[in-house]
This record gives sequence, structure tokens and C-alpha cells, in this order.
Amino acid sequence: DDVVRQLPAATSRVLTFTAAAPDAGTTTVLLNLALTLARGGQRVVAVDANVTRPGVAAKLALRPVPGLAEVLAQHLPLPWALQPTPAPSLQALAAGGADEATAAALGRDLPKLVAQLRQWFDWVLIDAGVWGVVPERDATCSAADAVYLVTREPDAERPEFAGLKGWVKQLGGALRGYVTTRA
Repeated sequence: DDVVRQLPAATSRVLTFTAAAPDAGTTTVLLNLALTLARGGQRVVAVDANVTRPGVAAKLALRPVPGLAEVLAQHLPLPWALQPTPAPSLQALAAGGADEATAAALGRDLPKLVAQLRQWFDWVLIDAGVWGVVPERDATCSAADAVYLVTREPDAERPEFAGLKGWVKQLGGALRGYVTTRA
């Protein structure tokens, strides 16, 4: 509810969720919000841009491929890679089968893909995994209306987390808040 109130009413909103360390719960946080919005009748897509440690497809019991990597590599059109979920208003774009060209494709084409998804969905929620693992993906954070940093409670005071706040702002991302999860 706080997330919805933070952003001005618009035809669609794009949120990126990222973390300073693995196992912070980024995918779980994103999917909880996605399901809440979908249950409220909003058209939502969960995009797994965490190509090094994907989790969206597994948590939703969906196919891991094809997905984002195949769309970015232009092996298939975006509509063919979207998968329905048990929640009627929620679709998912799995990470797909990433290869050595995926990082460059993320940096080059993710903003264009986000623009296309904005036309089809009320909410585009991007799981960006751990910040710094794929710098090309991180550099696209300005394509989102808001960036949320996810961290485990004990890690919130670590220097990596403080540094992450600065990097998001430096790359033009709109840092809107933090989500702490229990260890």
C-alpha cells in the first residue's frame, strides 16, 4: 500500500527490486507485491532480470525458459515468452537461458522492453537480483519509476548497503525505499 501511494497515478508503473547481498529475499518481496496488486485487479508482470540466480519461475512453478534472455536475443517475440500464473491478473517473464551475450543485451535493450511492457501492464515489477553482479543491468535502473533496495535486517548497516544507495542515485535511479527482511 505504501508503494502504491509513493508513485503518482499513471497508466503504468515500473519498479525495480535489488539487493546488496544474495539471499536477501528480493524475489519473495517482489512476488508478494505482485500477488497483492493482481488480487486487486491490476494487470501485473513479474520480470526476472536476475539472470545469474533466477527465482521467479521456480517460485511460481513455471517453465524457466524461454524468457527474458531469449527475448533480448531476439529468438522469440515478447508475447510468446510471457507465462500466465495461477493469479488471473499476473503474468511472469522468466529469466530464460542466459549466455555470455545476455548482460550486454540487458544494458542495451531492457529499457526498450520495459517501455513495451508499460503498454500492456499496470505494474511491471523487475527482480534485478544482487546489485553489481551484472553492471549492464544495474545501469538501466533509470528506466524504472522506483528502485527498492531489499536487505536482511542484520545487513542494513553494512557498508555494501550504504554504497548501494549511492550507486542507484548516481546511475539516475529513483531510490524510493528499503525493504528489510528477517534472516
